[in-house]
Amino acid sequence: MLISLVTFGNFFARTGALFTLVPLRAEREIGLNPSQIGFGLAAVSVVSLLMAYPAGVLVDTFGRKVVIAPATLFSGLGLIGFAFAPSYFWFLVACVVWAMASGIGGGAPAAYAADVAPPGMTAAAMSAYRMLSEFGYVVGPTLLGLAAEFLGIRPTLVMTAIGIVSLGALFWLAAPETYRKSQQVRGREHSEALSGRD
Repeated sequence: MLISLVTFGNFFARTGALFTLVPLRAEREIGLNPSQIGFGLAAVSVVSLLMAYPAGVLVDTFGRKVVIAPATLFSGLGLIGFAFAPSYFWFLVACVVWAMASGIGGGAPAAYAADVAPPGMTAAAMSAYRMLSEFGYVVGPTLLGLAAEFLGIRPTLVMTAIGIVSLGALFWLAAPETYRKSQQVRGREHSEALSGRD
């Protein structure tokens, strides 16, 4: 549930904030043209792609939890950057911060969900994880659009950032690390199997 909530928050912010509110604020409040906005959002995808391999190395070296929680924090910082960016330069800085957080934390949540799946229930657990987390894709634009209508774009982005960081903090405090434990268990089982053959 915890990792599903974290991923729900990230997906909620991606479609509701990054894809919906950020372009509106960039055009209306910063005064950017469509090509500038498009370049910044394209940079998000490129930087996220470049971070995919380093993210895998970090997850396999340090574990899932120590990658997921900081990435969630940086996602919140990226949203704060979008909320207060006064110029094109700072808009691009916010794009890079968001992209790095998205790239580094992209694969770790799914790996964590697979780690905590009960034996023999990996497919069901991953299906539930994806269903719960991707619900954020559906409700994000509607809820944040309504919030922006009544509160304004900047307060809505700030509130979304606070929500994401809160979910990351909850995950850090309450969720156990899974990678090293699972590796140790598999290594012990492998050793026992080899000794049994002898």
